[in-house]
Amino acid sequence: MKYLVKLIFELLILLVFVAFTILIHYVINEALSLFSFFLIFLTIYSAYSCFMIIFLRKRKKYILNIIIGIIQFIIISIMLTLIISCYIWFNRDVKLLQVTNLIEYDFGLVFFTMLLKLLFFSFIIVQIINTKKSFFINKYIFIRFFPLKIIFFFFLIFLTPGWEGVCPWNILEDTVYSENFNIYNIDKIKIDMTRTEIIDLIGDPLTKYNFQDKEHWESWTRDGKSKVGDYAWFGLHIQFDDNNKVKKISSEWNYD
Repeated sequence: MKYLVKLIFELLILLVFVAFTILIHYVINEALSLFSFFLIFLTIYSAYSCFMIIFLRKRKKYILNIIIGIIQFIIISIMLTLIISCYIWFNRDVKLLQVTNLIEYDFGLVFFTMLLKLLFFSFIIVQIINTKKSFFINKYIFIRFFPLKIIFFFFLIFLTPGWEGVCPWNILEDTVYSENFNIYNIDKIKIDMTRTEIIDLIGDPLTKYNFQDKEHWESWTRDGKSKVGDYAWFGLHIQFDDNNKVKKISSEWNYD
């Protein structure tokens, strides 16, 4: 009877949280997705669960297990990131970094970018290791903490793409270029070279366009190659005069 009353009470609490979540859902924005609604509900319920756990007597062993899990998460994340970052760093294309003038590319950038991408996998590994143990230590707290784990899970998914920075394992991951494009020769481009010389040197351009009907430009690269994320891309654009000679060179990294 005691457990039945407790179960009914929990169901009533859930109904209250659902109603409250619906209210927030429409007050903030009626167009919020079902996923947003789900996350709002989980956040509210997780806050309530953490509050209820405070009053439990047999919580020390479980909290100790959580602390151990957090330490495991940190260690696994750092070790995985360090191993993969070292591999990427020692196999980097130094000449490509030089000709594209990518000054900000260093080990710190590689490590931090990969860390964001590997946190999700570290979390999964820790859950595989600890889920069974956590369940048998205290089933009640395990169930209480489960929504919080789901929120953290989605948070890590959100972090995984990171921001639009340089792709550490291939800096041209998001740069589109022609099949015969030779980026290693771009530092040899000089003013007054002919268009034919440029094509022989670095390959065919992707697009041609006129700026304000006066300036004739040709682009050898553009954004949008990557299928797994949005990264910085290298832009190479050359302006030619009426005699098809190089008038201006524009090469830069674009973070858009």
